[in-house]
Amino acid sequence: MMTAMPVLFAFGQKPQVVDQVMAVVGNNIILRSDVEKQYNQALAQGVAGSEDLKCVVFDQLLLQKLMVNQAAIDSLIITDAQVDGELDKRMRYYIKQIGSEERLEEYFHTTIVQLKAELRDVIKEQITVQQMQSKITKIGRAHV
Repeated sequence: MMTAMPVLFAFGQKPQVVDQVMAVVGNNIILRSDVEKQYNQALAQGVAGSEDLKCVVFDQLLLQKLMVNQAAIDSLIITDAQVDGELDKRMRYYIKQIGSEERLEEYFHTTIVQLKAELRDVIKEQITVQQMQSKITKIGRAHV
């Protein structure tokens, strides 16, 4: 069931919507802010903005959460070593692109350690989705 539920925030004032639950997939939620963040990232990468793009972003987030949920059902395990390896690989790439660790920290207004901590869950989810897609592809090929 998908209904948009507002998240309200008020301190003795008129309640104000600060976010909205757009969908719940298993134990995972998709917030309006998640959709907006992904939409803005697409715009920053040069994709033309439209309401259709917001729908595509929402569909991608739904699919991603479905994959994560199915991975939990299938007991798919992503190790810390896998996540750490991907984190290190991305940090090396970012540092190479921007020039130095110091410039990377300046760009993100945080330390490398904090940046890794922020990216850890995102990367784990991405690895989970990739492995589930691979598993589904292998199952599909076996039935052909």
